Amino acid sequence: MKLDITKMLHNVIDADWAESDRQADDDNSVLVGAQAHQDNIMTTIIIKWSQCAQLAGWNLLRKDYQADQQKLLTAYCQCLNLMLLWAAKRQWTHLVVLDDDGWQRIAEADQSTKVQDLNKQFLAITRLLTDVQFSHSQDSYRHAWHMILKFGLVDLGFADHAIEDASLALSKSKN
Repeated sequence: MKLDITKMLHNVIDADWAESDRQADDDNSVLVGAQAHQDNIMTTIIIKWSQCAQLAGWNLLRKDYQADQQKLLTAYCQCLNLMLLWAAKRQWTHLVVLDDDGWQRIAEADQSTKVQDLNKQFLAITRLLTDVQFSHSQDSYRHAWHMILKFGLVDLGFADHAIEDASLALSKSKN
């Protein structure tokens, strides 16, 4: 279980998501600066993170819920790609790289299955993301990044190659 984060990061940067966002802003006659653009990226990360939790059925409290795995993988990879874009815009790319010990800790993490644990995980990541936005905390970003990686690889059980393929496909489509 190990993602090629460098490849994923380069794909996001090469996709030039920022240009497509600027075009949308221009199309809507809205002038935004660099900070407003970063605010928009973080807002979208939080929205995509919330969609992941919703698609995973965390808010349903039903044992019989079956998530649409393809929609969930897409939303998850949108969140990952935006996290990578944020790191690139803030020049925090060093925070997304994991050494072998970091990957081992994720691989050995317990899967969250209880509603209480899932709720705490969702709220903790959301809090970390808002801390990143308002306090510019690199530690909060790193911790949120690790928790989001664990969510996809361990809690959702997505294969690393499935995440990489979906992330690349999203970068190519700029969605």
